[in-house]
Amino acid sequence: MKDRIRLHKDMQEELQAYQKQLENELKSKLTKFQTDYENYIKNGASLTLTQQKQTEQDLTKRQQELSQLEPQMMANLQERQISENEKLLNAVYAFIRDYNKKHQNFDVIFSKSFLGSPVLYIDEGMDITDEIVEGLNKEYEEYKKDK
Repeated sequence: MKDRIRLHKDMQEELQAYQKQLENELKSKLTKFQTDYENYIKNGASLTLTQQKQTEQDLTKRQQELSQLEPQMMANLQERQISENEKLLNAVYAFIRDYNKKHQNFDVIFSKSFLGSPVLYIDEGMDITDEIVEGLNKEYEEYKKDK
């Protein structure tokens, strides 16, 4: 295959940006917590007992929230990735159905991949992968123009 599906490439870039955003958000919250904790250790003695107790409760609550935040963010990222993969597959399947109606009317079109591929041999003339990728990319570029 000489070209990648551009929709997939754009989706991957968006997912990486989303992941970076989540990582930055987590890092920022961890840094803020660390700073607040260090300030409490440094200046806690000057607080009243009530203020110390309140600050400790607040820090404990924030620490618990932070310990749950990373798995929650990872779950959100994974859900988004699954959703994006589903959109990509739906776009590919819809395009292939349309392509097949307009062109060859194949009875079967196999997925060609190196992992778990049902195709052990195929006559090069039967391989329409490049045509599908080119068509998907063209359709996607037109979609992006209309946005």
